[in-house]
Amino acid sequence: MKGIKFPESTTGYGKPEGWKDEDCYTLPVSQSYYGDSEGRAIPCLISCWEHDLTDAQIEEIIRTRKVRTYLSITGAGMPPVSLSLDSPFPENYDKELACQYHQRIAELQAKGKRIHLSNLASYKPENLSYAQKGNH
Repeated sequence: MKGIKFPESTTGYGKPEGWKDEDCYTLPVSQSYYGDSEGRAIPCLISCWEHDLTDAQIEEIIRTRKVRTYLSITGAGMPPVSLSLDSPFPENYDKELACQYHQRIAELQAKGKRIHLSNLASYKPENLSYAQKGNH
């Protein structure tokens, strides 16, 4: 599998310092935010992966109706991850508007605000609210 550039990608996630080009490459990602159960904005990176399947792999998928994916995380911990065959982006996703939305979140966070998402799916800056740190 290889991480690929996709229409919603907004930046590249570079290789760790000291790693060689043959060990790692810049991964195209979309910077986004996930709204947790309390509406807090949790930053996340979304990437898209593609795999050229062999005939044997296609036959196995047809036979079992399952796809196995192995995820390796470099480091000592296992961060929360989500894997999906379906795009996490809504059909009407507006990349420019989403970038404005994420920029507004970053500005509010830089001012010490805790961000709450009232409607992440619409990606509108006016759908953000905030509370002073420690007050919520």
